[in-house]
Amino acid sequence: MASSQLYDDSDKRKLNTLNPLSLMETYDYIGIDVSKSWIDCAYQDQGAWQSERVCNEVDPLRTWLSQWQEQEVCLVLESTGYYHDKLVCLAEEVGIAYVMVNGRKSYHFMQVQGHLHNHDRQAARSLAQMGSEKQLQPPIVPSYMKEHRQRKQLQMALNALTKQRGMLKNQLHALEQLYQANPLAQTALQSALEVVETQIQELEKALSPSDEEEVQRLVQLMRSVVGIGPKSVECLLTYLGDFSQFESHKQLLKFVGVIPGHHLSGSSVRKRARISKQGPGQIRATLYMAARSAKKHNHACRELYERLRKKGKPHKVAMIAVVAKLLKQVYAVVTSEIEFDNQYYLKYN
Repeated sequence: MASSQLYDDSDKRKLNTLNPLSLMETYDYIGIDVSKSWIDCAYQDQGAWQSERVCNEVDPLRTWLSQWQEQEVCLVLESTGYYHDKLVCLAEEVGIAYVMVNGRKSYHFMQVQGHLHNHDRQAARSLAQMGSEKQLQPPIVPSYMKEHRQRKQLQMALNALTKQRGMLKNQLHALEQLYQANPLAQTALQSALEVVETQIQELEKALSPSDEEEVQRLVQLMRSVVGIGPKSVECLLTYLGDFSQFESHKQLLKFVGVIPGHHLSGSSVRKRARISKQGPGQIRATLYMAARSAKKHNHACRELYERLRKKGKPHKVAMIAVVAKLLKQVYAVVTSEIEFDNQYYLKYN
């Protein structure tokens, strides 16, 4: 089953109950090193390594992918921000499986192999070897992924315009403090601010959840968690969807980057635990603001925050713990489809 094959919404909740061994398939892995202008591909053909370079544009990529459409191949590539997007979307269109690997993991895999020279072709070959040796299995791509990508683009534009609005307001405030402010400069900044405000309103309207019954039910479940408001719901829908890509809350916390990591070695190395911050920073920033309300009105979050503070933990450490607790609660209500009960904690504690 290729990773680009879509599944019905009714099957989303059944994925976690399937036996992982029953989903295992054998693939011929193609390593791909993605750059702005081209992609370098490496694969084995009758025991010999073959390499290709393809222009990173839509038509050349579609032509190159068409030759693998009838074969059981799996593309292995690193996440490159935006340069890999065309390849991934086209692979989904033609039904070719792919796996996105963490750049840090692939780097350490190459280090273990002992390569002295690192270049694009070698990186592609190492990615193919990584897929073959570890038997990487492509994830099932949700049917809402196209809409998910569109929401992320809207959120990116909204974040940029929000920063620009703050900058323009600061500049206008600075001009107002001058004894003889230039009216032309003030007019220009005010006009730019009005345009930015209009665009922000349009983007916020586009990001608001749709009126579809399934989406509204998802919003209702998320909003039932005490501390989660409209902004938090929009952020979670944009970056996480309906959580069907996570098998457990631990995977969710790791993706968002709020799990503390430890570095202990022998008797001398005792590095301070810090969260990884590997996931989207917008989620952490939004939920941190939600945690300010949750630590007062969400019974479980309030008890957690107070307990950590009594142990001498700093305020921010306790707040990150509350953020993790909120994520667990949202994950629980969405996956179980049972609304949050703030009194549940008091009943059984």
